[in-house]
Amino acid sequence: MTSVLIRTGLLVLTTALLGCGASGGGPNSPTPTTGPSVRFVYAAPPDRIYRADYAAGISSAFQDLQSWYREELGGVTFSLFRSSPEYCVLPREADYYRDDSWTRLMTDIQGCLPVMYDSPDFRWVLYADIMHTCNAPGRIGAASRGVTIMGRVDLEGLSGRVMANDCGNVDNMPIGRWRGGAGHELAHTFGLPHPPGCAEGLPACDHGSLMWLGYRTYPNTYFSDEEKTQLRLSAFIY
Repeated sequence: MTSVLIRTGLLVLTTALLGCGASGGGPNSPTPTTGPSVRFVYAAPPDRIYRADYAAGISSAFQDLQSWYREELGGVTFSLFRSSPEYCVLPREADYYRDDSWTRLMTDIQGCLPVMYDSPDFRWVLYADIMHTCNAPGRIGAASRGVTIMGRVDLEGLSGRVMANDCGNVDNMPIGRWRGGAGHELAHTFGLPHPPGCAEGLPACDHGSLMWLGYRTYPNTYFSDEEKTQLRLSAFIY
């Protein structure tokens, strides 16, 4: 059961968790887009409160990325399913998701939204308010087959704050770095790989591309001509 209160223009969600959780973009969210689109989700365990700044950070990032992609791709870009993230309450507390994070999140989110691999209709971006155990299997902050999952460090970064990552390292970078990271992972969901030679450390690596280290200097980065060609072939770019 979910109750929604509107207070001084901010959306405050209070959720009594019955079984699997709750979802929704809020009563004032625009009608979902028809056609292939990017669907982004803010998920939190029941021991973490809803954060309006997290939701705002996600919304702002993807609206900015939509414009950046359009400029890079000469007038075409991805469509957003909603302008604000859909909110889900996960069924278990945050510590449960520290290990095997990817699989456990993908399993438990099904009680709220039908997040799926290789969907013909959606590319899924899931922000989960959890931390992943350092170097444990099932890490997040990655993308696979039409889905990307990111954690609390990214949520803090999109909100303009800095915190230590799962291994205790601090990436003291501006908001652009976190928006760039989202744009990088999103491009993976569209099928774009890393530039040739980068994973192997070869001199031919296009270091400045968004798909390698350019995410750290976003918006001052780019897609290569080959990457632009690949993206324009995606059903999600129009």
